[in-house]
Amino acid sequence: MYGLKQTPHTWYEKLIEHILKINFENFNIDDVTLFIRKVGKIVVYLVVYIDDLLITRNNESYIAYMKQYLKRCFEIKNMGHIIIIWKLK
Repeated sequence: MYGLKQTPHTWYEKLIEHILKINFENFNIDDVTLFIRKVGKIVVYLVVYIDDLLITRNNESYIAYMKQYLKRCFEIKNMGHIIIIWKLK
């Protein structure tokens, strides 16, 4: 698939298909696609930017489920946690 012009678009369509299968709502915001899933008090946010995914939530076990689900559908690499540092002036 590498080197084909339609490869990124095909990957993105397949990703969207799989995420929508597990009942996420889709929101397109400029260059970023945001997916939100609410189940009771659990809220999961999945952000897609080009070929990167960021998943955050208020429930740790659901993240594990999402990783396993995505591993069954795609070859993924977990890059770990994101650390954000705010510097006050």
